[in-house]
Amino acid sequence: MSIFLASSNGLSGNTFEGDTQLLESISPSSLPGAIGASPILSDFPFAGIWLQKVAALNIGNDSHAANVFRDFALSDITQAQGIRIHTSSASITNCEFMNFGVYNSTNPQQAIDAEAIYAYSLETILPSVIIENSNFENCFEDINLLGVNAAVENIVSRGSVISIRTRNANSSQNSYSCQIRDNQILDFNIVGARIDLRKSAYVDISNNEFADAIDAFGVNRFAIVVRRVNTSSEIIDLSRSRVFNNDISLYSGFTGASTGIELQYLSYLTVEQNTIRGTGLTGNFGAFNGIWASEPCNGIRVLYNEIEGAGTNYSRGYGIRWDESPNGIFQCNYMDNINTGALFIGNCDNTDFLENEFNTHDIGLALGHPQISQPLNIMGNQINKENRWYGSASNIEAYAKNLTSALTSVFEINSSNLGSFFWPDPRLINTSPDNFVWFVPASSGPEADETVIACFLKEPFPKFEGRLAGTDSTILNGTYEAPFGYPALEWEARWQFADRLNRNPHLVDSSPETAQYFSDTYEETYSSLNRVYQAYLNRWNDAPSALQVASLADSLNEAINNRFALQHLLSISPEENHAVQQQMLEADSLIVEWQAVLKTATAELNHQVALIVSDLKTELSAITVAEPYEIDMKSVLQVLLESHNLDDELSDTQQVIIEAIANKCRLSGGYAVVLARGFLDPEFEYPQDADCGAQPIQVPEASPEGSVHYSDKSGIKIFPNPATDLINVQIMQPFESGLVKVFNSQGGEVRAINLIGQVSPLSVSGLPAGLYIMHVQLDDERLMRQTFVVKP
Repeated sequence: MSIFLASSNGLSGNTFEGDTQLLESISPSSLPGAIGASPILSDFPFAGIWLQKVAALNIGNDSHAANVFRDFALSDITQAQGIRIHTSSASITNCEFMNFGVYNSTNPQQAIDAEAIYAYSLETILPSVIIENSNFENCFEDINLLGVNAAVENIVSRGSVISIRTRNANSSQNSYSCQIRDNQILDFNIVGARIDLRKSAYVDISNNEFADAIDAFGVNRFAIVVRRVNTSSEIIDLSRSRVFNNDISLYSGFTGASTGIELQYLSYLTVEQNTIRGTGLTGNFGAFNGIWASEPCNGIRVLYNEIEGAGTNYSRGYGIRWDESPNGIFQCNYMDNINTGALFIGNCDNTDFLENEFNTHDIGLALGHPQISQPLNIMGNQINKENRWYGSASNIEAYAKNLTSALTSVFEINSSNLGSFFWPDPRLINTSPDNFVWFVPASSGPEADETVIACFLKEPFPKFEGRLAGTDSTILNGTYEAPFGYPALEWEARWQFADRLNRNPHLVDSSPETAQYFSDTYEETYSSLNRVYQAYLNRWNDAPSALQVASLADSLNEAINNRFALQHLLSISPEENHAVQQQMLEADSLIVEWQAVLKTATAELNHQVALIVSDLKTELSAITVAEPYEIDMKSVLQVLLESHNLDDELSDTQQVIIEAIANKCRLSGGYAVVLARGFLDPEFEYPQDADCGAQPIQVPEASPEGSVHYSDKSGIKIFPNPATDLINVQIMQPFESGLVKVFNSQGGEVRAINLIGQVSPLSVSGLPAGLYIMHVQLDDERLMRQTFVVKP
């Protein structure tokens, strides 16, 4: 150790050589006891400057010569750090750090870890460490901060393995602040900046430049990672935080994946105005993720980002990849030259995808993906409008994994007028062309004007879930129409809206109309059943002792980790191990004590949760249901509540109930079918969804031969309806030319005729019984749509 400090005097103009011949490890007995030295020998590494319990110290001064730290841990020593800060506040400026540790990209096991700056504190009140105007070159880890407030500004880093890492030391610490601004992180080998969170924090990562190392055979690389690290189910609230205006360059080699921004278990973070570019090799190797929610997030704002890959032939390439993360807002993002522009998989309910631009892709917008083996469906109410597709070179402008993905998302994409240059075409549902389902052309408004660019002036985004989705608004004003008119899908849309209102009281108060709707529908089946469902999902968090058990579990884990740390202090000489062995016995006793306390608390938690489930059973039994999809939902919830007592295993009777519901058609069976299928192993496809029967509410009841059904909405008369062999199509307005196309419920075209007058016959002979959709195009302008049924 070169300098050990227990004072607040400033330092500048010094050179610290890390040659191991000049350094030797020190023992706790050589430290002044008054400053609270650690009793653990491994806490004393090779260090240039060591601060312990210092209120404030300036290391470096911009008006004086720089401090230089060089050549630390170039041989296999236990631990080496240029500056070590223990439970202290410090400002580090005008320092240079060179050659800390050794990184072997071809054999990472032979790497030698060393940190230029390491700071840690276990105190509840966090000290602050400020690092600015400093240079780092060839450091295994530039900055590693544990349990301190951090500000890293105006540094230049080259060749690090991990440049910046910050995190809480334990769950009992106060929330911390992390500011990483105006830095250059160049040629990093694995991670540019990683923020590990145990609880809500203030995070500002802005105005930085990140570029990974050019390594054709490198490992996975991440420019920015923000994630939760504790084992609780809490989603970390980052409503005051942002990842803003960063310039990220990612090299693609033969191996490994490059990720610009990765998010895990976060809520309400803003990711705005970042530029992410892919460079290097492509050719069915390497992988690229621009912005990736790799674990469930909620309410993330992704705004004004520009993401451009190196080509459309990565082994896997996504501009935006969103996994199981609802309530997101994606606005004014630009995506180009990547396999897939934007991918949503799993439950991404209530997503607003607005005014984004797609250019050259293999797939522009994807709901599910051919490369994703599990058939994860996109479910819920989503809004997609005013986006632009410029990629006439793209193979598929928009893709849905299956019809269920397309229909249950309730996508309302108003791209431009049908047939225009911007209209996304081709579009696929699995391998079939999509001609009718989720793309709705706009005939009015700014999105119908091709001279209007996709991204309008920025508007302030709402806090939390404070904005109604488009489907919500139509439910409120009474104009909502379910896909194909299925009553189960309308009930599902209301279930999803009730779900948002039940979880977000502030959304209920967002307007008088919403408050009145919530009051009027509070006892409706979709609202009351949803409250039971949400309460069951939250049963472990809502129990009174849940927080106590989580805290005890963290304490036990810490005790176990401390016990294993002592193992490394044992010497080959038995007579030197007495003190360490005594500490190990004490640590073992502490683990036993924590285990006993945790066991008692866990038993109480289980009892509390059992009471919650029992009350929910009583509440569920009192709900009256009538429609088949309501009855099925109540049955699924009954099984769900009973499964709590069976360790989530189903009895034979429950298995029969669940399979019966899961085997129904998704469209006519509604959301209960989705939940029932969640109990079972996923199928690659559900053939029963191809023919959902003839029960949608917009289809007329059976009528005698020759009777007429007239739709004021479409201006089309179809008779007879239902039909067996022949139907007549009557157009209720003048026209010069017209084309009729008929599609089955999977989106496949099965018939097409040219209109020959006001009334034209259409043969349906040979078509399987079921629901069909008729498109009528008049004079290449107006498109009308109507449904009809073919009887067995």
